[in-house]
Amino acid sequence: MSRAPDAITANAASRPFSAGRFCLRFLALLAVAFAAPLIAPLRHAVIEPWNRALSVATAAMLRLLGFESHALAGSVIGPGIALEVIDACNGLDAIAVFGAALVALGGSVRRRMMSLLIGAVTLLLLNLVRLTGLSYVAIQHPTWLAQAHYYVGQSIMILASVLLWIVSIRWVLPAGVNPRSRS
Repeated sequence: MSRAPDAITANAASRPFSAGRFCLRFLALLAVAFAAPLIAPLRHAVIEPWNRALSVATAAMLRLLGFESHALAGSVIGPGIALEVIDACNGLDAIAVFGAALVALGGSVRRRMMSLLIGAVTLLLLNLVRLTGLSYVAIQHPTWLAQAHYYVGQSIMILASVLLWIVSIRWVLPAGVNPRSRS
């Protein structure tokens, strides 16, 4: 006998939020997400082409800003710069953190997937802006690059992931579930 959708929603809403369950799910999902790039076929089929595509997109953005630039084997080449887009710079880490937190949260699968799609696209676009900005800094103010990269660029991606997740909480969790309640 199948349960009615209202019964599923009511049961999900009545189950208390468990911070412990959330943390265990989050850590397990994060471990899987960060281990995935170590799988050679996945790395060759997804990660490396993504890094190359980002370098092409970043070079195109620089050209829109009036800088002579092009991409070569995953690097952005411009006036006085050659910046390689590596795994730590491709935005997928931010998406992994956001996605793991979102999936671990529980709630409606449909809403989690919609939030994941919107959040991932937002983070990918923000990362492209970040890479373009870092390339601009490297061209115009090369001595500022390390600080811009480590303190500003990375902070923006981390903050964006956390803020997107916080915004998603209210939309994803069923009515009646209070993430602040103790269990």
